[in-house]
Amino acid sequence: KEWLELSQIPKFKDGPTDYYALTARGLFEAREFEDAISTLNDSLHFAEIPKELEKIYQDLGTVYYYRGYKLGSNGLAKYNNLDIRKSVESYENALKFGEDPYLYGNLGWGYFLLNDFESSIESSIKALNLRPELNYVRMNLGIAYLKMSNYEMSFSAYASILRFSPQAE
Repeated sequence: KEWLELSQIPKFKDGPTDYYALTARGLFEAREFEDAISTLNDSLHFAEIPKELEKIYQDLGTVYYYRGYKLGSNGLAKYNNLDIRKSVESYENALKFGEDPYLYGNLGWGYFLLNDFESSIESSIKALNLRPELNYVRMNLGIAYLKMSNYEMSFSAYASILRFSPQAE
């Protein structure tokens, strides 16, 4: 939906960036991560406005994240730290061109996976300042505080979920 909205911007519509973005999205959906990454990297050369660069880097971060994510036979997630690091770097690059609450939320989770709990908390709080109803970020925030043995803040983060989803009780 966001790429379709961007396609209406005159500078975006006239260039090949939309072709690359839509191609990369299709490759991502088909789980062809290497080709999606290559396509997104190629699209960086055609971006003309900051919003395009923000979205390309954000999409790169997402593709790296999913490339590094595997569901184990025990039902628990396993992560490739190199891919998670590339995901975080891509999200950090996206922030040079714009802000998005989901970007901060994803960045917070990436930092968590890299055991950088302070940065995880900082990014999660920025996400919630932009969009308070992101309960998945509140859950991630609670986990980060828990890992830092800050049980009071962890409980507070989890309890705050009820403000936006009372049915979660």
